[in-house]
Parts: sequence; structure tokens; C-alpha cells
Amino acid sequence: MNDNVWYENASDNNGIQNSNNADAKKKRKIATLGTLIICILITALLAGSAGGLVVYFAQNNAPGITSTALDSGNEDQEEITDSAKPSARLLNADPYALERDMSDVAAEVMPTVVYIQTERRGTDFFGQQSIAQGSGSGVIITKDGYIVTNNHVISGAGKIMVSLMNGKEFEAELIGADNITDLAVIKINAKDLEPAIFGDSTKLMVGDRVLAVGNPLGKLASTVTQGIISALDREITVEGQRMSLLQTDAAINPGNSGGGLFNGKGELIGIVNAKTMALEVEGLGFAIPVSTASRIVADLMDNGFVSGRPYLGVNLQDVTVVVDDTDSFRFNPFGINGQRYITRVQVMAVQEQSAADKAGIRENDYILKLNDTEIENSSHFTSLINEYAAGDMVTLTVQRGNDTEQIKVTLGERNRA
Repeated sequence: MNDNVWYENASDNNGIQNSNNADAKKKRKIATLGTLIICILITALLAGSAGGLVVYFAQNNAPGITSTALDSGNEDQEEITDSAKPSARLLNADPYALERDMSDVAAEVMPTVVYIQTERRGTDFFGQQSIAQGSGSGVIITKDGYIVTNNHVISGAGKIMVSLMNGKEFEAELIGADNITDLAVIKINAKDLEPAIFGDSTKLMVGDRVLAVGNPLGKLASTVTQGIISALDREITVEGQRMSLLQTDAAINPGNSGGGLFNGKGELIGIVNAKTMALEVEGLGFAIPVSTASRIVADLMDNGFVSGRPYLGVNLQDVTVVVDDTDSFRFNPFGINGQRYITRVQVMAVQEQSAADKAGIRENDYILKLNDTEIENSSHFTSLINEYAAGDMVTLTVQRGNDTEQIKVTLGERNRA
């Protein structure tokens, strides 16, 4: 009927609604309810995610906690461990962990490092007796007072004094020294000391964190500096000896020599022994790897010297000589301009009954070659000799006057530095 048509076309809230109008309204109600449910679910998910993130950071992402991939369409959801995520290192990083951890390590290792003072007696320019004082550092290696340091710290000292971190002082006795590795062992009469724990320097990697502990400038005992391992097996020459050392950027200054280089676990991994000194260079410190030092230290403790070290028995000096057309040469202390002059290694003295003496090496001889290797200078010659062992035979080419001859030498054994 027409009335039905009018009411149908009129307002939905007035008149009589037919069946089509009721169905449409029902559909709209269902749609509204569905939208509400979806909104509630989304809100719940967002709230849960936010809460999860709070807990995630609060718990500092302890290892072993796992997160699940959010994929409602996949029943076989993949489990991903935090450690497998590239970002896990950033999320797990504690901004205070570095300072806290290394401060604990420093507290543990500082008592194992000592302050060393030395006195050397000599004669000044006017013939008067003089006393030269020196200082350095050392590391306690046994509870009963054995201490490792550098040979150059105690070499020539008539008196060696050791100060512990607690302020106690002791006079030390020299047990043994090795100038090739620049290591020495001294001992104080003390008990129940805190020795350093030896680590394994062969496992070090470039970038590993380290602490250097020592007595910089001879005044600042128990100073701790932090850095990293900058290089491994760095070949450098220290006081005429070629050495394979650890390189670090931890601040090292005069007085640190003989001190300890420790890893992040508090283990001794090096004995500090050198720093490059130059205005344009900074952050170049070096240490003897403990894996090298431990064998030397054991020999020094047992024997007072390193067994098997080769010994020739000569005092050498680098001199400048002028080469003429006949390829002979003469001594030239001034290096005259316009002439070709080179460095030669001259024998200044030969010790009696030494390997050199028995072989026929004489004072003022020039050593030109060791086997087939030409000698550059005395440091080069010493490093070549040190590649051999006591009892080995070598051939030296020497210049005596205008004559050149080859002399076979059986190397002896060095029993003191």
C-alpha cells in the first residue's frame, strides 16, 4: 500500500518499518559491534607490547629469554633467541657496566703491583762519588715475595727498595736478570702477599680491554690507566734488543716499566716495558707478553739466569769507517764529507776464556758477517746471535788490518745478564 511506501521513505525512527529496513539496521549493529571488538583487541595488544618492552628493558634481557615472532597467520611460529639478533649487543649494553667492571678489576689487581726505587753509585766528572736514583714498577708473582720487573729498572743498582700498596717497605735481593728479554726477578722477605694471576696472552685479540698498573714518573704509585690491545706480536727494538711485544694505547709513562698489564678478568697478560716518546706520537705503549715472560721468569727463579742463552764474550762498538777504492777501510771519527763511509762493528774487548777468546777473536777486529748475513750494527749482530743456542757453532767473517778471515766459534752459555 501507499502508506507503507510513505512510511518506508520517511524517517527510520517513525512509522512502520518493513523487513528490509530491519535487516539493514541489524547489519549496521553487527558491524559496529565488530569494530568495537577489534579496537579493544588492538588496544590490548598495544598495551601488552608496551608492558613487555618495559619488562624487557627492566630485566636487562637476561640470556636465555626468548621472544616469539608475532604472526597470527602462522601456527608454526619461529623462536628467535636474543643472542642471535644483531641489535642484542645494543639492547643488552649496560651504560655503567664498563666503569663498574673495570673498577672491580682495578681493585683486585692494584695490590699485586709494587713501587721500586733503586740507587746506583758512580763517579762524576770531577772524580767525586755520586748516587743516581731510579724508579720503576714490579708485579708480585708469589706469596713469599718473588717479584718480576724489567732488567733495565734494576740493572747496575747497588740497592733496591720495594714499597707495597699498603705502605710497607722492604729491601730486595736480585735473584736473576735477562737483558735479552728485559726481565728480572727480585725477592723481598715477606709472607702472605697477593700475587698476580697469570693469564694466557696467546688468546688476546686486538680490541681487548686492558688495564696498565704502575708507578708513572716515579711519584704516582698505584696508578691505573685503561686502554685496549692495539696490536699483537709487534716487532720493535728496545735498548738494542729486537723484541716481539704487545702494543696498547693505555697511558704508559716513565716509571711504569716493570708494571702489569691486565685483561678484563684481572689476569696478568703482560709486563710493561716501553713507550714510544715523540711529540707527534701518542698512545704507543708496549708490554712483554706473559706467555713469553713466564718461561723466562721460571728460569730466573730456578737458576738466576736463562738456560741455553748463547754467549760470545766480546764488548762491541759501532764505528764509522771510510771505504776507499781498494775496498779496505780506515777509522773515521768525523765522517768526512764527500767520502763514502759506513758503520762497522768493532771488537773493543775480549773476555778471557770466553767463546770468542778460544776461537781467536781479537781486540780491534771488525765483524763483517755472521754466517752469510752482513752485519749492519752491534744491535743487529746481537739479535742474530740470540737466535742461536749455547753450543751452536757459527762462522764469523772478521777484518783484521787489511786481511779478512773466517773464524768458527762454538757459542758458550750466558749465566748472568
